[in-house]
Amino acid sequence: MQVVVLGRRRRLAEAGFTVVELLVSTAVMMVVMSLATGLLLESQIQISRVQAELRNPLPRYALARLRHDLEGAAAVPALLPGWRAGRLTVVGDEGERIVWLSMGNELYRILVSVDGAEISRQRILGDVVSWRWRRLGENLVDIAFRVRFSRAVGAPRVGVPSGMTATTTVRESRLRVWLRRGAP
Repeated sequence: MQVVVLGRRRRLAEAGFTVVELLVSTAVMMVVMSLATGLLLESQIQISRVQAELRNPLPRYALARLRHDLEGAAAVPALLPGWRAGRLTVVGDEGERIVWLSMGNELYRILVSVDGAEISRQRILGDVVSWRWRRLGENLVDIAFRVRFSRAVGAPRVGVPSGMTATTTVRESRLRVWLRRGAP
């Protein structure tokens, strides 16, 4: 009967984890948690970037407006192949011209009458970093513009008292339009 009692005491003394095992498991958990925290902060920053871009509908509006003008065009200038950074002039059904032009850091849509008088000037997009277009073959126009987005990100930063930082992202939007009416 004494053998059984000693066996139980020995098993009770061996139950649980040693200090070394606890230290190793704690260190492993700390490494895993620090990696998970970094990934979580990075995903928060990405989510805030996407939300900021979705809150700014102007690039999508500019693309839709460009598509509408190009699809309804009677003529688009046929130039040598290659990208152009200057004005894009589209001729409408009744001879009026729609001029897309980047001035400074803004993109404008200018409607010009048949006799050359400016009818309207619309500022379509601001914070434009670059604007370019090209003809691809007879019936295809390729357009690209880059827009700067600025926003405050609330991710914690070391050494910044409030934790808020201003970040700037430049995104490129592209549009390729098949001209329904063909080249002039």
